[in-house]
Amino acid sequence: MLKIHLYLTQYCGLHTHTQYYNGLKNESSIANYWARIYETEFKCNNAIDKTTLNATSQKIYTHKYPENYLTEYDVKRALKEIGNNKSAGPDKLKAEHIRYCPTGIITMITLFFNLCISHSFLPSAMLLVNIVPIYKRKGSSLSSKNYRPIALATVLSKLMEHCILDKFKVLLSCGDHQFGYKQKLGTELEIWAVKNVISHYRNNNSSVIGCFLDATKAFDTVLHGKLAEKLKKRNMPQPIINILIYWWQTQCFQVKWGNYFSYKFKTEMGVRQGGILRPYLFNIYMDDLGQKLRDLKIGCQIGKVMTNNFWYADDICLLAPSIRGAQKLIDVCYDYANSHNIKFNPTKTVCMLFETKRCTIRKSNIYMNQNVLTWVTQFNYLGYMFDSASKQQDKCEIEKRLRNMRIMGNVIATRFRHTSDSVKKILFSTYFSNLYCMPLWIMSAKMLKTAQVAHNDCFRALFKIRGAHSISELFQNYELPNFKSILKSSVNSLITRLKSNDNDIVSAIVNCNSYYESDIYKSWTNIVSS
Repeated sequence: MLKIHLYLTQYCGLHTHTQYYNGLKNESSIANYWARIYETEFKCNNAIDKTTLNATSQKIYTHKYPENYLTEYDVKRALKEIGNNKSAGPDKLKAEHIRYCPTGIITMITLFFNLCISHSFLPSAMLLVNIVPIYKRKGSSLSSKNYRPIALATVLSKLMEHCILDKFKVLLSCGDHQFGYKQKLGTELEIWAVKNVISHYRNNNSSVIGCFLDATKAFDTVLHGKLAEKLKKRNMPQPIINILIYWWQTQCFQVKWGNYFSYKFKTEMGVRQGGILRPYLFNIYMDDLGQKLRDLKIGCQIGKVMTNNFWYADDICLLAPSIRGAQKLIDVCYDYANSHNIKFNPTKTVCMLFETKRCTIRKSNIYMNQNVLTWVTQFNYLGYMFDSASKQQDKCEIEKRLRNMRIMGNVIATRFRHTSDSVKKILFSTYFSNLYCMPLWIMSAKMLKTAQVAHNDCFRALFKIRGAHSISELFQNYELPNFKSILKSSVNSLITRLKSNDNDIVSAIVNCNSYYESDIYKSWTNIVSS
């Protein structure tokens, strides 16, 4: 295990000792040590992929390019996408420096971007990226695996990525199995879809096997040659592919530790941490796998729509009504991953059986490359606790959220006890006006009462209310919504999003007759009508 001395005073607010590990005695040597770690991790030993990348690049060089791919309108629109008060990169510039410049600067940037695309070239200063290792605050603080590398790029590189994303968003889209980084979708809708598919099968007396796959550093192992080929197949304009290839091949990184920088190094694979295009390029890289799984016609489906695989970036859930079907889906995933340099971790990949009363499925071994996968009764997927053992499937999730809400209530009430009521109202609205995936909770009357009490207790603690007072009057006096109002509002909001959604999996579930007999829909009916 790699060990280093932790310089946490600046980054994590922790005190450090004077003793250094592995002979590292100053910030400069620590920065270089991190650089060697990252340089090794991003080293590509796939000679075939390098040949593919060079061949793709050579093909592009033979074409003539239009002079203007981006307009001033594209640059202005992209500039709005970059938020204020973001950390500066190696150029020490922020978006505000461009946003509040004379309007002539937009014309110059547009001309500069078009020249870069036409000549397939980007200045080295624009491509330099600072990497800052941040401790995750879990696990051993002496292990490099427990640090998350945060990449800080130059403002011009971020602006150019936004321009490419806005201009070619259609070509960067992927299948409906992917719920990540799409408008009107997200983790809440994916969890809703997974729960409804399971509910659909269970209501029809069929058990379901859920397989939750864990990919190890999937974003960092993307092969550039294969990614370029996939962009080519999507008819991405050749100059854009060309500039991206140049970007991947020449981009330099340096580690920032304290006030010191490491030596500069290049990476040979992966999509850059913190890059604007990072999630979209990764989705394209893995999109063929999602389509292969759907084309198998194996696993769960609703109507004519296959619902056997769900994605949020690199988080994957497979659903099948049989052991054989689940095994086939796992095999296809492993074969694709093996050919694309993606490594699934069999020790963290788990299976879960959602049984019916008359379950005919016996838990037999499911394998991933000869490794037996673990059967579990609880699993935290996308931050939501799935529980196949409890009669009340959301009980563990609700208890976890209420426990965290009480902890947060005590912390905020203690730290902000001397602030004014107007500040406390803002704090309460920020931290207690919505809970993660609240509309998906299926609650008994007793559990609903428990949730209301927890929410009311946080309100009383923050505003220092003692004694017997009508809680409904207090919420009304402070012009704040109570728990039932928040729950009803969140349910209505989700229902509205579902009605206007054009995702084929979401549409198949909503248009299915069994959906209106599901526990979630019945719960929503009671909440909205109350």
